[in-house]
Amino acid sequence: MVWMMKQGVRCCFSGVWYPQTQGKVKRFHEALERARLRPDGGQWLSQPWLDSFRLEYNHLRPHEALAMRTPASISMPSPRRYDPQPSPWDYGADAELRKVDCAGDIYVGNTRGW
Repeated sequence: MVWMMKQGVRCCFSGVWYPQTQGKVKRFHEALERARLRPDGGQWLSQPWLDSFRLEYNHLRPHEALAMRTPASISMPSPRRYDPQPSPWDYGADAELRKVDCAGDIYVGNTRGW
């Protein structure tokens, strides 16, 4: 998340249990699952299969929410440039930093806290 924030990407939280805010994500996962279940979906975790799905999803398959256009037909490059060497993130002088491990646990010293 910090890596994205350093690139100028803003974090926006949506409401819990509001399907209209998460609809596009849900629809993407449904499309991915349908593609995985097709007869040609056997190697679905391979990079060539994922590349093929991305091509179909973005360039070939029209989307109802886009007035039957494809995402690629209306997408525009971001005006922001990628910064390969962003400056260190400033959390503020009074911030107390903690690291979260891969299980989501936060440690203060050698003691797990939550």
